[in-house]
Amino acid sequence: MDFAAPLDGIEVCAAGDLLSRYAGSGPCTPVRWQQVLDGLAADRQGVIPRQAPAADTTERVTFLLDHDPLGPLLGAVARLLHEGDEAAARDTAHAARSFHAVTTAPPLRHHRRPAPAPGADVRTRFMYRVATEGQHYLPLTAGELRDELGAMVPRQAVVPRPVPEERAAWVVVWETLSAPGVVMTGAWAAVAYPDATGIEWLMQSLKSGVAAMEPGPPDLEWRRP
Repeated sequence: MDFAAPLDGIEVCAAGDLLSRYAGSGPCTPVRWQQVLDGLAADRQGVIPRQAPAADTTERVTFLLDHDPLGPLLGAVARLLHEGDEAAARDTAHAARSFHAVTTAPPLRHHRRPAPAPGADVRTRFMYRVATEGQHYLPLTAGELRDELGAMVPRQAVVPRPVPEERAAWVVVWETLSAPGVVMTGAWAAVAYPDATGIEWLMQSLKSGVAAMEPGPPDLEWRRP
């Protein structure tokens, strides 16, 4: 398998180039930036961050929405970070599970965590829910997450982060370090840090996620009996 292929179609470009391509010449306005978003969508492409840029030189990452396995995950998490709604959260979790399946050693794909012992602490019970109900990536509202964990709300294994104060906002929580988690964190960084730092973080996260697709040691790979 060509492990460079998952990065095909993912490009870093200046926001001004996108404006020229989809909205013609002129300053960046909300109306003209929406033309960019609409034009990219018509071309089956997505962009991170989705917010209007501060300057023409501000960088954006574009990608092909239909290019598995990264396109669907990037498209969904970009919407989640921008809109915070239920559909985007559920799409993000679904895409993360799909990417998880191709970045996890086959024996671990079939691992089932044992149920918590009676009297287990709140965090243990919640993470069991993430592993089982969420299949490692659980979409839920910020209010439900706070009700479940209180002061133990995760600071890192969640997008958006920090968890929004608005109870109705949706988030996706994951269990442990994983390739989808790394990619989602990179997408968050691209939104949280509007300078080149966030874009560099995202691109490095994508490379790390793709590296996780490479086969591991033969004794960990699935073999027919």
